[in-house]
Amino acid sequence: MTQKTFFTLTFVLFFIVSFAQKENYKVYPFKSASVQYKQSGNAQGIHTKYIEDYGYYQADYSESTTKAMGVEVKEMTATILKGNKSYSIDFGKNTISEMENPAYKTYANSAGKDYEALGKKGLEALGYKNTNKTEKIIGKDCEVWEGKTGKLWLWQGLTLKSVTTVLGMTITEKAIKIDTTTPVKMSKFTIPKNLKKVEANAAVGSLK
Repeated sequence: MTQKTFFTLTFVLFFIVSFAQKENYKVYPFKSASVQYKQSGNAQGIHTKYIEDYGYYQADYSESTTKAMGVEVKEMTATILKGNKSYSIDFGKNTISEMENPAYKTYANSAGKDYEALGKKGLEALGYKNTNKTEKIIGKDCEVWEGKTGKLWLWQGLTLKSVTTVLGMTITEKAIKIDTTTPVKMSKFTIPKNLKKVEANAAVGSLK
């Protein structure tokens, strides 16, 4: 086997494996979605989430003003997930950090499994518990989960409301608009150019 043939076969095998993982990768039961949230409490603003290919691609954009001890801090941030990669962007500081998507392997190798159940196991690992109560958020029946830092309202694996309290600050995010039928433009998952790369643990303002 020539070196050229070896590299060709290696590339083909890599492509086949990657494609198979992408086909298996399902975080949500819907292929596409966009959700707009209103932030209130110590942070005022708008957060928009985009989902494509069942969650293989995800993007969260947030523009908010946080108030703490009489000081206002404005932030424009984004978190973009593309398969096994996660990018945290701070538009105000013009910085970006890259790290591995910690949930990638779980979903990429879970063909035939209950994807919603996988998400709930992840929440349990973070200390959240299902209260066995339900509430409607923008017309959707949501499960209410509680943890040490707050509450989550889940619908088909998607958080439609959250209340989080950290260091005396409480921030509420509630969905005000949702669309699970319209395809999301891939430009929403494009990484901006000319951003300064920083270490992941040094990135500021990334979304959860």
